[in-house]
Amino acid sequence: MVPAEGAEPTAEVLEALASARAVVVGPSNPVISVRPILDTPGIADAMREARAPVVAVSPVVGGQVLKGPTHAFMDWAGQPLSATGVALYASDLVGDLLRAGVVVEGGGEGTVSAQQRHNLLRQLQRQLDAEQGEQ
Repeated sequence: MVPAEGAEPTAEVLEALASARAVVVGPSNPVISVRPILDTPGIADAMREARAPVVAVSPVVGGQVLKGPTHAFMDWAGQPLSATGVALYASDLVGDLLRAGVVVEGGGEGTVSAQQRHNLLRQLQRQLDAEQGEQ
């Protein structure tokens, strides 16, 4: 994939990432939708420097794609069609991965159980509550 020449985030986008309480990457195609945004100069650095947790929501649920050509593009990227594959593809930027369901297909390395997901959401809520108390 070829990056857009001269693409750059606006000051408002960088400020939003810097001041966010949470950064959520929606369940879109990681190869053709999410990655081009993350590859825009300045976006990845802003996400890494954000004080907020960065969370991705997988577009793969129960081994099925929510919509679109994700399966073909994950094959192209050399990643399995699973929440783990999405996490591996975006592992350089995304701190945690959420998905619907109880356990990622078949369990194993990289799975996120319902309890782990619950703990992550509780941690995010505590951070948000603490920040609101500081205001």
